Amino acid sequence: MSELITLMTFTNDFEAEVVRARLEAEGVSAYLFNENSVYTLGFTIGNSGEIQLKIKAKDLDKAKHILEKNL
Repeated sequence: MSELITLMTFTNDFEAEVVRARLEAEGVSAYLFNENSVYTLGFTIGNSGEIQLKIKAKDLDKAKHILEKNL
C-alpha cells in the first residue's frame, strides 16, 4: 500500500471537497481528514481545524499537474 501524503490543507470544507472531487475525476484517489473537527469542537486551536487533503505518494506528480491546469 502506498503511503498517504498531505497535498493541501484547507479551512473551508467546501473548497476541500471541490479539489478532492476534481482529483478523483482525473483518477487520483484523494482523502479528506479532520473535516469534522471544526464542527465537533466549535473552535480551533492552531492548525487543528485544518482539513487535510491526502493522496498516495505515487500520485503526487499527477495531482500537481491536475491542480496546475485546473486551479
